[in-house]
Amino acid sequence: MRLALLPQFAPDLIIDARAQDTVKETLRATDGLGADVAICANPVAATQEQAVEAVRKRGTVVLFGGLPKDKPMTSLNSNLIHYNELRVMGAFSYPASCHQRTLELIAQGKISARKHIGKEVPLSGLVDGIKAAERGEVLKVVVRPWL
Repeated sequence: MRLALLPQFAPDLIIDARAQDTVKETLRATDGLGADVAICANPVAATQEQAVEAVRKRGTVVLFGGLPKDKPMTSLNSNLIHYNELRVMGAFSYPASCHQRTLELIAQGKISARKHIGKEVPLSGLVDGIKAAERGEVLKVVVRPWL
């Protein structure tokens, strides 16, 4: 369902991992070079493995989404990392300055926060909002306690 929300952001390319080979499609879209950067923002080990295969020589793989505590291991192709001189790095959270910069970009109209908000709920609707996010119906839910 969340995939259906992507066109409003006008991405250059959408790859549906349920129906397409993400590595093959990334290489096809980059004329065989691979992506400059792959950001893994989900808790799926296969995504991390695919990212290593989909980046270009000297590319970067960012592991932003951690794996489940009971299954924290992944199998990354160390030959690709070594011979292609890939940079694999973890990222957790961000500094407060990023929030400030984001608010500035929203105020300047360079980022539309409205596109990201799929549902607004009062505090009494919190459970409904969480369930909508879990089902992938919305990107973000805003809780307005005094509605």
